[in-house]
Order: sequence, then structure tokens, then C-alpha cells
Amino acid sequence: MALTGRECGHQYRPDVRFCIVCGADQPEPIEPAPAYQPTQFYQPAPVYQAAPALYRPLAAPPVPSRVLPGPPGPPPDRPRRLRGLLIGLATFLAAGGITAAVMLIAHPLQRGAAPSPGGTASAPASPGAQPAHEAAAQGLAGLLAQSVTDRSSIVAAVNDVSQCGPHLNQDPRTFQSAVTSRQALLTRLASLPGRSALPAPMLAALTSAWQNSIKADQDFALWAQDEIANGCTSNNQSSDPHAQAAAGPDAQATTGKQAFVGQWNPIATRYGLPAYRWNQL
Repeated sequence: MALTGRECGHQYRPDVRFCIVCGADQPEPIEPAPAYQPTQFYQPAPVYQAAPALYRPLAAPPVPSRVLPGPPGPPPDRPRRLRGLLIGLATFLAAGGITAAVMLIAHPLQRGAAPSPGGTASAPASPGAQPAHEAAAQGLAGLLAQSVTDRSSIVAAVNDVSQCGPHLNQDPRTFQSAVTSRQALLTRLASLPGRSALPAPMLAALTSAWQNSIKADQDFALWAQDEIANGCTSNNQSSDPHAQAAAGPDAQATTGKQAFVGQWNPIATRYGLPAYRWNQL
């Protein structure tokens, strides 16, 4: 609350002790009476009690202990079945023994090989038969390798004569060399060690093939000489008599070679030897 001067009623300034208008001293400010405050009495703090529990979960019922099942026991009739099996097995063995005894009495054992229907005993297989057969096959494989070389040179010479090639003057000697080589092969084939262990029809087919090849090669040599003497004309086999004469033996040689390889290739496969086509021999 602002104070005013007693004389002039002018409001005192708060920073001076007298009125700046009338000069009267500023009275002491009257402090307001303190506000009424009621007396506070001590009250004990209230004691709170927990409310009684309204819900209590029910305890889980006890789980009864579980007994694991043991291994299944034998069926009630197992002893009976086992006894039946044993009885059947004993009966079978007894019957077998009786049968064997009867067979021994009726047909006593004989030493040596059983007689053949003709009355003569068949000779047992020789332990050296298989090695002899393989050795003979290996020897024949060497002859066939030489025949392959002869065949390659003959085919090249025939093509050279037919085309009037650059080796025309040498072709007659090529055919004659093949004739000489195959004659030597026939000689070696006739005296091949272990020859009897090989199939006879197979050897006969090879012999026929080489014999006819010799005849054809001789005619091819004469054909080459005709081309040299008369002036070579390409592809004139049909007009040269010696070339025509070679066609027959050559066809027969082909038939023999086809029959031979049909029997040779299985033997070669068995022993790991080279197999051939007919037109390679």
C-alpha cells in the first residue's frame, strides 16, 4: 500500500524518506497482521492393511507316474511253434539221411570218370588246354597284323592305278610283294603252334581268304603293267581283262574274311587281342 503526505496528500516516493511536495517525513509503513493459521494437531499416520486375497489359483492335480512298457513278451504259443519247427527239421534230416543211404546202396561210388553213353570213358579236360588256346590265339594275332599291313598297301596301289597316280610304275611291285607276303602267311598258318586248339572252320575260312587274295593280287599286278605299257586311262577296270579277272577271286576272298572275323573277334575279346573288320585283312 503506497503512503501519502500528511500535508499535501501527495504519494511518497519509495526511494526518499520525505515528501518531495510538502517536505513531510515519510511515516513508517504499517505491517499487515499475519493471516490466521489454524493450529495443527498431530495425527498418527493411518495404517493400511492389505486386502484379503479374493482368488487363489488351484494347485495342479498330481500327475501319476507313467510306467514305460517293456519289451513284448513271447506269444503264448511260441514254445509250441518252436517245438513244431524242431520236429519238422529233425524229420527232414532223417528223411534225407535215409534217402542218401538208399542211393549209396543202389549206386555205389565208382572211381574214375563216368562212362559215356558209347561205353568209353570221356577224357578229362586237360589243365593246359586253356593256356594252349590262348597261346595259339596270340600267334594267330601276329599273322593277322601282317595281313593288315599287306591289305593297306594293296588298297593304296589299286587306287593309284585306277587314277593313273604318281606311283604307277611301282604298283606292280607292290602287288607282287603282297603276293609273296601272303604266301608266307599261309605257310606260317599251316604250322602255327597250337593250331589244333583253334576252331578248324575259322582257320579254313582264313586260309581260303588268303589264297583268293593272292590270285586277285596277281591279276592286279598284270593290270598295272597293262596301264604302264598301253598308256594309263583312269577308271578303266571294266575294259582291262586282268582287272576283270581279279574281281572273282577278290569276291571269294571277301566271303572268307567275313566268315573268319565272325569267329575270331569273340576269341580276341576274350584274350584282349585286336579284333578286325573283314576289309582290314
